[in-house]
Amino acid sequence: MDSCVEQVVQDAATQLRRRPLGAAAGLDEPQERLLDVELFAAGRAGGEVLAHAPLVVRGHLAVEELVEVVQRFLRASLRGWKYAIENQPEAVEITLKQSPNLKKDHQTIMLREVAKLMTWGPSKEKGLGYLDPKAAEFTMSFLLENKQLSKAVPIGEAVNARFWTEVPVSMKVVR
Repeated sequence: MDSCVEQVVQDAATQLRRRPLGAAAGLDEPQERLLDVELFAAGRAGGEVLAHAPLVVRGHLAVEELVEVVQRFLRASLRGWKYAIENQPEAVEITLKQSPNLKKDHQTIMLREVAKLMTWGPSKEKGLGYLDPKAAEFTMSFLLENKQLSKAVPIGEAVNARFWTEVPVSMKVVR
């Protein structure tokens, strides 16, 4: 595994608090059997559209076989982000407890700014994780213009909001 991908995997593992997807979902299967994912970090590969998000570009996860796992993982993620945004001082303290070498002031600023991004535009009304089709079209146009994509992809083929739609609004909309 090259160092760029290895670092992204380490970052993702840290964010998951070192709990494999299977363990987080309450399954006994090792993570390697559940998920074989190739990650692409745009910033580390010379492109910069989404600054802090590693993008999953191809996964070997058989979604139809693991519908409940995917749904539970997404619900837990959205519920966790919602709680962190609504309880920022506590969320920072939890983060510092898990990673004591981090700086409190920096983490406070980071969470405040991420919260602004996550609740901006249509996400404020529709909820965390909402993908605005207009923003997706703009991003695709930007990537095409800058030769990061070789051809357009119909948004309906690239995005599937099926799991997000199943999460209750109360777990997505920040008060």
